[in-house]
Amino acid sequence: MRKTVIAAAAAALVLVGLVFYLTRAGGSSDVALVANAEASASAVATVAPSPSPGVELAKWAGRVCVARDGVGATLVDLGKDLTYDPKSGISVADQFQVQLDAHLGEINAAMEKLGTALGGVPIDYVDASKIVTQVQASGETLMKARDETAVHIDAARNSQDPLSLAAALVQAGISAKSTFDAGKEFIKVLDEATSSTRGDLGKAFEAAPQC
Repeated sequence: MRKTVIAAAAAALVLVGLVFYLTRAGGSSDVALVANAEASASAVATVAPSPSPGVELAKWAGRVCVARDGVGATLVDLGKDLTYDPKSGISVADQFQVQLDAHLGEINAAMEKLGTALGGVPIDYVDASKIVTQVQASGETLMKARDETAVHIDAARNSQDPLSLAAALVQAGISAKSTFDAGKEFIKVLDEATSSTRGDLGKAFEAAPQC
């Protein structure tokens, strides 16, 4: 209904502009054209169907699941790069820093997309906020581990001697593993939160092909 009102308002604004232009140009036939255009626009605005709440919710659930899978994909990539290639011409330290830097940025971006998707529920459902509440703690744990890894990477980058470099890289590796584990837990909690949802939201997640 809200989208129909907005569409009608937009059509009205266009018609006002058209009337203003044709009035300045003059001519009774022009006025008749405007009257016909107004009648047509009014008819279109009247019969325009409102989107089904169930369909809109299913689309929203699909976006949430796509964003969830995006977070999962970044974690898989992170897990693959918790090792290094000894045959590479790039030093272990540089490999580690470059790999983790890239993955931490990807995780951050993926989490932001997921937050945007969750917050984009088309109708004011209390259950949607319940999902956010359920996953908030595990999400904060994931981002805290991510930030800690970033701190250790910066320490490695700014180290002045091999000993401090090695220590920073060890800590970066440990916290990166913690990030990976926290991410898996976050996905698990999110899946449980969405799968246990009842009512319209539960039906939406069941109906969304992406889920």
